[in-house]
Order: sequence, then structure tokens, then C-alpha cells
Amino acid sequence: MSRHVVTTSKHSEISEWLKAEIAEGSIRPGDRIPSESEICKRFGVSRTSVRLAISNLSREGMLESRKGVGTFCRTRKPRTTIDLALVCFFPSSYIFPRIASGFDALTHRLGHHMLYNQSGHKLEKEREILIKLRARGVCGIAIEPINPGSNDPRKPIDLARTNFALISEIRDSGIGIVLIDSDFGDGSFPSIVLNDRKGGEMVARYLWERGHREIGIVCSQDHLAKKLRSWGAMDFLASVGAPIPDTWKIAPEITRSAEPAIEEFFGRAKVLPRAFICTNDEEAVALYRVASRRGQRIPQDISLISFDNSDYAHLPGLDLTTIDHPGAFIGEKAAQILADHAEFPSLKYSGTITIEPALVERSSVLDVRPRLGPGK
Repeated sequence: MSRHVVTTSKHSEISEWLKAEIAEGSIRPGDRIPSESEICKRFGVSRTSVRLAISNLSREGMLESRKGVGTFCRTRKPRTTIDLALVCFFPSSYIFPRIASGFDALTHRLGHHMLYNQSGHKLEKEREILIKLRARGVCGIAIEPINPGSNDPRKPIDLARTNFALISEIRDSGIGIVLIDSDFGDGSFPSIVLNDRKGGEMVARYLWERGHREIGIVCSQDHLAKKLRSWGAMDFLASVGAPIPDTWKIAPEITRSAEPAIEEFFGRAKVLPRAFICTNDEEAVALYRVASRRGQRIPQDISLISFDNSDYAHLPGLDLTTIDHPGAFIGEKAAQILADHAEFPSLKYSGTITIEPALVERSSVLDVRPRLGPGK
């Protein structure tokens, strides 16, 4: 069973709890929040952590301290039905329906409207969508931004290749923004992301520990999350003396099927890797199809490991070992941040919610470690 861990500090954990209590009505406008000592006891923390959480929420406009009396929930903006928008690459397929489902569930529960938009991973179309949403007067936008990142993990993201400037303008106009599955690397927006680099290390280590040394990789080079996954994998393999040779790196375009690039690789490769890391399940399925046409079996001839635990992970003849993707959680959390921003206009979210990777083990990886005979 997969298990996700969200990385938070103690004061952030307290802040999130207080925000949830306020959002659910357990703490109403004008109510005094629990005392410092009560919160310390509840979370097992020092007063320093509690005071930092209260200070942050006071600065964000949710709480106010009254000397000698206590800390109170501030009056919120009257709740009305609002529009919250979700912008994803391909909303009807892959992991995106799970994100949309979580976003819609929370939005509906709060009595708001959800607007669903598809960028098709095209920068100009994403820009057009954002301009139209701003003109419509939506109260918040959760977006999986088109972000190719950098080709060098040591260099900053080239923001000129993104809609960073427009998204910043929209935020500055008072519309809530939250980034999902990617960020711009500077903490300028609240974001909800997977620890993709650690996930890359995890899948590479998984193969290594099962005896694999001849490992290839499939990774699109126009999406930051995929790059982070590949960098994590390649860094680990290099550290154990098994770097992936350039001739075993396949780089399909994200907007096209990976099959042609994989087919071309199989056609020219003199020696095939015994295992492949694919940076999402779609790539893994494409490799499975090409390999099957060429008489290569999974996992007997080639082991496969990938990311996202999508519906593609369960196909006839293929049961993928893959890193899970908690899409519903991400969608719901994004909607909550936007709804809080609309209800508390002075609320300023910042920072990144990082979800630690969880591996779902199935049967696509063969253990090739030597078996010792009796008495050896």
C-alpha cells in the first residue's frame, strides 16, 4: 500500500490545523482560539512554534491578538458563490481527472463553481486561458504551469519560456494563484508538488538493489517534473558507479506519443538495457508496446519502472511498478487554498507543500541478483 508523507514544519502544521478549524466553522469569526498551552499540549511542541504559527496567521489577516485577553479569529469576507478555475495539460486523460475530481469535490462542498481548462501543454494557449479567466473575474486559479525548466540542474529556470510574468500580474490583481505539480523555483507562489527528484532516486535504487546495472531512461525534456525525476535517477546511478550512457537516453516530446522515439531507439541500439526508468506511465506503456512488437518480454527481458500510478499501470500483460501520484489530494488542497484566499482576501499563502514519493510495487521489475545454491 502506498503512503504519502507531506513535508511540513511544526509551526506550519499548527497553521494548517487552525486554518482548517476556521474553514470548517469549528472556530468562527470572533471566537478565541485555544490557548498557547493547549496547542502546545495538542501538538507536543514548544511555545515558540505556537507563537510563530499565530504570528504568521495574524500577518495573513486570519487572527488578531488582544493584549491580556487572547487571540481571536478575525471577521471574514461574507461567503458567496465564486468561480475557481483549474488549468491542466490534458484534463480528460492520464492523472488529470484525479486532480480535477479532488478540486471539484472540495469546490462543490463549499458551494462554489469549478471552471476546467485545458492548455494542451501549449504556452500560447495557456496564456489565452489565463487572460480570459482574469477578464471573467474568477477568484482563484490552480494551474499546472507549462515549465520546461533548465537543461542543467545547477542553473535557474528560464522564466522567459513560461507565463511567469502574466501569472504574477494576475496574482497582483488580487486573484488567488496556486501551482500544482510544478513551480518556478523561487517560492513566489504557493505550490503543491511531489518530491520528484527523490522519486527518481527511489526508482533507480529499487532497480539497483534488485541487481540491475544496465539501465536506460525515457524522459521528455520539456517538462520540469520529468527532468527532476530523471536527474534524481541519474545522480543515484552515477553515485554507485553505474551512470546511464547517453546512448541509452530516450527523449520524446511531451505533446506527442513516445512510441516513435522508442521505436527509433530499438531500431538502432546494438545492445539493449536490461531495465528502463520511464518518467511517467505513458512512456512505460509506449516502451512496452514497442518491446512486445520486437519480441521482448516485460519483465523477463526488460524490467520497467515508472511514475504516476495511472490507469495505464494496469493493462493486459503489464502490471507496472510505479511511484504513486496523489492527484485527488493535490486537487482538493489547491481548491482549499484558493477558497481560503477568497474568503480571507488579506490571506497570503506562500511556500511549497512537498509530497514525499511512495512506490507501488507490482510485477514489472525482475530481480536479477545471483541466486546462491545450497550451502553457498
